[in-house]
Amino acid sequence: MFDRIKQTVSMADILDHYDLKPSRSGHIVCPFHPDTDPSLSIFGRQRRWHCFGCGRGGTVLDFVMHMEGVSLTEAAGLIEGWFNIATPSPQSREERVKQGIARLEKNRNRRRRANDELRLLNMIKTINRYNKILSTATEWTPELEEACANIAQVEYEADCLEEKLYG
Repeated sequence: MFDRIKQTVSMADILDHYDLKPSRSGHIVCPFHPDTDPSLSIFGRQRRWHCFGCGRGGTVLDFVMHMEGVSLTEAAGLIEGWFNIATPSPQSREERVKQGIARLEKNRNRRRRANDELRLLNMIKTINRYNKILSTATEWTPELEEACANIAQVEYEADCLEEKLYG
């Protein structure tokens, strides 16, 4: 709420509301202490202000807080009312939560797919290794025994995973 107000309402808007006119150099007589010379500077681009006489300064919210003698939340409410700044409805907040959940689910699905693709790649490497052992074996070895025992199962699992991934 506060950030939305600070981004939407400028110091010029607030000064207009109070019928305060800054000089061309962006100074006004400070309304917060007895002042005869303009000592309050308006920094329009930064949307801030500072009085070099009393040391007060801040954002549009701080200015309204000091002018009205209210809390930060009350100042925000006043500004929202003056400038018709809509407060997000619970429905829009609920919609944002739903969108966030959808993004998380999409990312989760991407990670699952990436993990499945990595698993498939490792299975293909294993199949290739088994095929090399089977094609070059001249005697019975533990590696040949493993290749004979497992190649059919690994090929089946790779086929199933490939079907799942790529249809």
